[in-house]
Amino acid sequence: MKTFSQFCENKQGGSYVAVKYGNVCSNEIVATCRALGIPNSVMPEDLHTTIIYSRTELTKYNVPRNVNHVVSGELTPAVFETSKGKRVLVLKLNDEWFGQRHEEIMGANKRATYDFPDFVPHITLSYDLGDFPVPTEFVLEEPLTVVREYHEELDCD
Repeated sequence: MKTFSQFCENKQGGSYVAVKYGNVCSNEIVATCRALGIPNSVMPEDLHTTIIYSRTELTKYNVPRNVNHVVSGELTPAVFETSKGKRVLVLKLNDEWFGQRHEEIMGANKRATYDFPDFVPHITLSYDLGDFPVPTEFVLEEPLTVVREYHEELDCD
């Protein structure tokens, strides 16, 4: 398999599918991050959950007309380590809907790729947590609601 750098050098098509959350939800997530003192928290407009990150173009993809999914299950803070040693704070989403949507799109696109061994739906809260401790819980007052799904070409920049 080609590295991402090799992939970008060849300007091959690829596809990215993600979901966005309602403004109230996004603002509350960022406000909670700030109240907890989480460093380098993302902006509300940048909050999303990746569903597909494929180095091959999706041949069969239909954006759902209406997405109004209220996320169920626990929201679990966790840290992912990057290859460059940064600690990324995420909020794992323990809701089967994300995995089902991932499998549905992958299943319809037999050539689609996925670079990780497991699909772990999450929202990135901070791309550089530093030495800040991982919160033990992350509670939202408002229901976390997926409002839209979008599809775009992979951006090598």
